[in-house]
Amino acid sequence: MARLEDLQNRETQGIESRNAAFLSQSVQDLFETKFGPGIQNALPELLDFGAGPDLYLSAAYTDDSRSSAGVFMADESDNKPEVPKVQSPWDALRRPDAIRTKEDEAIWAKMQEPHKLGKDESATHIGLTPEVVADMQKKGQASKLVFFDSAAEGALSALQETAKEKPTLLANVPEAQDVVSDMTRGGLPMPGTLLPEPWMLKAGADLFPTFCKIALNATSAKFQETFDAVKKAVVNPIEHPFRGHEEATLALVPQASWSEAYKAFPDLKKIGGLSEEQSTRLMKAIVGNELTFYGPEDKAQDAICVAGQGRFIMGKTVGFAQIAPEGVRKVSAEFDEEVKKGSRAMNPLAKLAALSDDELAKAMLKPENVPVLVAANIAHNLKMFANHASEVEINPLTLGYQFNPDCVYAKTDTKHSKILSTKEARKMGLGDDDTVTALPSKNVLAKSEHAHNIEKWLKKLGG
Repeated sequence: MARLEDLQNRETQGIESRNAAFLSQSVQDLFETKFGPGIQNALPELLDFGAGPDLYLSAAYTDDSRSSAGVFMADESDNKPEVPKVQSPWDALRRPDAIRTKEDEAIWAKMQEPHKLGKDESATHIGLTPEVVADMQKKGQASKLVFFDSAAEGALSALQETAKEKPTLLANVPEAQDVVSDMTRGGLPMPGTLLPEPWMLKAGADLFPTFCKIALNATSAKFQETFDAVKKAVVNPIEHPFRGHEEATLALVPQASWSEAYKAFPDLKKIGGLSEEQSTRLMKAIVGNELTFYGPEDKAQDAICVAGQGRFIMGKTVGFAQIAPEGVRKVSAEFDEEVKKGSRAMNPLAKLAALSDDELAKAMLKPENVPVLVAANIAHNLKMFANHASEVEINPLTLGYQFNPDCVYAKTDTKHSKILSTKEARKMGLGDDDTVTALPSKNVLAKSEHAHNIEKWLKKLGG
């Protein structure tokens, strides 16, 4: 009878939103108990009950956006099949129109009596004899089901307590003593040490593999330090931190560094015909443009360098000037050869190139080193332009374009009849091995987005 009374109360009162929330939490607790704490991160994809009225309108997860439950509903149609009405189970339990006998009346009256559980009585034991319950208790199987008491002392503070952040790495990754060379670390395969997280997508497809390489070679503590630093940089809601503040950022570079860079490379005047003022304006225009487009991927790479793990981002660009560390080593090697041949008095990049990969990457982040890096790139391109004097006019705009050329020809286009932007080439399925960089002719400059940006910056800086 107590069961029937419970059913009737539920019918009249309805399912309250807190019951729905409890159901959702219970299912989450079930998954956590069975599969471990990490499974809750995947619950939105496995099961999402929602709460209250949303319990019956759970949302569908499609790609990276959450759409309404309407996706499950069929479109309206004039020829809908008739659905037979299903008799409610309550119809079979509803009170008869009239109680015909005193015995029936007594039974009904007994059914209306509220049943309150005793202190040690559980709703799950109704219908069991005391002997059965006692036997279950001996076996430890008759524990009472306890619900959360919101009125209990300390309940409010427990609800308001901030949840501890779940670790991003499995806790059983051991400390590494030395570099492990067989793609395992302490006997654990890499897939068990690091899990990709959604925020990593903002920093480019290469970030997760980079983390994996760091995890293989660094201690757990150093890896966690690097991971946290990168995450902090990437999740910052300001995706382009220098945009609108480029000139203020350029002011961080000591004025003497621009002058020293010009003097370190006589090529700028000898081949390029540039004065110190023109060279400084060109270098600032190049760096200013790079700062405008400095985004999440750049923030991630620089954070890795700051953490002293720059050797793992070789091939990527770093710092204000967005130059790759191995690019510095390559140009430095060219300058060394020129020094040996007597065509260059000294190599201004020698000290930087002598650093370890980690130290070089860190040094390239320092504002005072930016001018010499940019000037070295310009000097390298001037030599190349001199070898193509009939094709290229040497001026600040062509040199600015060549710092980051964004136009190519397909290798099959031997006559260079069709200029392609790098974006167009990618859409055509052409990779770096399928194209050649287009030198800055007038037609190339007219098509180049990068050249237009450099031109704007030169004008902005008074050039």
